[in-house]
Amino acid sequence: MFTVREKQWFPAMMLNEIFGEAMQDCNCKMKTVKALVNIAETETEYVIEVAAPGTAKENFKVQLDVDGNLVLSIDSQKHCEEGCENTQYLRREFAGYHFNEVYRLPKDVDKQAIGAKVENGVLTVMLPKLSIEAMQKEVKLIDIQ
Repeated sequence: MFTVREKQWFPAMMLNEIFGEAMQDCNCKMKTVKALVNIAETETEYVIEVAAPGTAKENFKVQLDVDGNLVLSIDSQKHCEEGCENTQYLRREFAGYHFNEVYRLPKDVDKQAIGAKVENGVLTVMLPKLSIEAMQKEVKLIDIQ
């Protein structure tokens, strides 16, 4: 079973503190979002889908951390267009956003065969399951002296 180990949100207020007026001059504010995530299981694999409409492939990051947890990240920073100094947005909801989530993987996931693809703004991560034979090979018996 999947468990979310931790959610790490990048506070938008920190960007304003770090970049100060440079961010505010263009009314650009980074937002931290909760992406829509589906997790499914079939007989042969687990599938995670993350909806992020309009996000380019380069903005997604999928990795395994040192503990073998799956880390999904989205960093979409839309830069202000030229001439933004003359534009006063009355409402701006998609200037840029961050998403980061860490999943503890089930023991039967084949970590060497994980795959991912992006199509129509949906990141799909395929997590193939190990066969019963492969899982039994991972068990190491220790001789007792």
